[in-house]
Amino acid sequence: MRHMEGEQTPMLRIDNLLREHATRQLVLNDKPPIRYTAILEESVLSRPIGGPMVLQAQLEQLTRLVALPHLTVLVLPSQSGPHQGMDGPFTVCRMQRPNPPVALLDQLAGRAVVEASAAERYDTAFDNLKSLALDPAQSLELITKTAEHIA
Repeated sequence: MRHMEGEQTPMLRIDNLLREHATRQLVLNDKPPIRYTAILEESVLSRPIGGPMVLQAQLEQLTRLVALPHLTVLVLPSQSGPHQGMDGPFTVCRMQRPNPPVALLDQLAGRAVVEASAAERYDTAFDNLKSLALDPAQSLELITKTAEHIA
């Protein structure tokens, strides 16, 4: 395997991704707290990436996080069928008016930022996904039951 100048080795890439992921989680403890709503497809609750013990720990962490008053976790049931989030994950950042929303798209090549009217389409898609998702109490119940049934 050759390493070209300016490229990251696989281990360095993984280290950077883990560091970035850990840093993103710190935003949940910001003061003042930001409102954060996550919508997860039901199928990710049973996808054992890292093995069953890792998945169970992740689900248990989710059940602790939903106790935070500024955090909402919603589960999109599998029977919802095709939906606007199927093209991949996206984040909508809603800021104080008059600022329009901004959408962040996580892609294989990196993160893309979408602004203006294109971001408003993602904002509308997010609201549509919220309307299809279970309510917060139902979502928490499903996450808890799934965590309890992991072998």
